Amino acid sequence: MASAAQVQKIMTEIEGLSFDGVFKALNDTAAGIGAALRILYEEGGSTTSGRISELMGVSSARVAVLLKTMALKGLITKKKNIIDARITVVSLTPFGRETILKMREEIGRQIGRVIDRIGFERLVEFIATAKEIKETIEPTKIMF
Repeated sequence: MASAAQVQKIMTEIEGLSFDGVFKALNDTAAGIGAALRILYEEGGSTTSGRISELMGVSSARVAVLLKTMALKGLITKKKNIIDARITVVSLTPFGRETILKMREEIGRQIGRVIDRIGFERLVEFIATAKEIKETIEPTKIMF
């Protein structure tokens, strides 16, 4: 069983860390425009708005707003399905494809720098440890 001193030491160390900025580049590809671009790229450059909604785990209304913004930026094109007008087919534009490839390249460079600085084995160990911590931590229950 962990001692009070050990618990306090870990709490103090954690307070000094801020991972918000550290993982921002990675998180940006898991949410919003980055996620939609990644999904389109992985789906071969084209898919339905419903599929994007499903894979992102967000409402179709949220995806509709996101796709409108992406279309205005020239990242995608949207077309109604010929057979069923309720279905919107979304495709990457050449600019959208170029953008996601640049994002993936930059993320690769970032991860490469981390591996070069920390070492592959230590990074793998850190990720395994972080997964264990995530599985162990439960939300704090505060009673008011």
